[in-house]
Amino acid sequence: MKFAIIVVNFNTSAAVLECLSSINTLILNEDELSVYVVDNASTDNSTAKISEHFPQFTLIENNKNLGLAKSLIIGIKK
Repeated sequence: MKFAIIVVNFNTSAAVLECLSSINTLILNEDELSVYVVDNASTDNSTAKISEHFPQFTLIENNKNLGLAKSLIIGIKK
């Protein structure tokens, strides 16, 4: 069985990095878990930091803030 975690971000660089760090320490088998980070056009350099520190996670960059629900749907579709 495969699991996915979807994290939505909008200008919360420190919080999202802490969240992803916690997820990263819990991953036992990368074949069983996918992590998607959906960013809502953050302006706090979040996407660069996520890409740098967690290249193993899939980063989806929206070109505007679509809100939580729409961003979760985008993550689910991936």
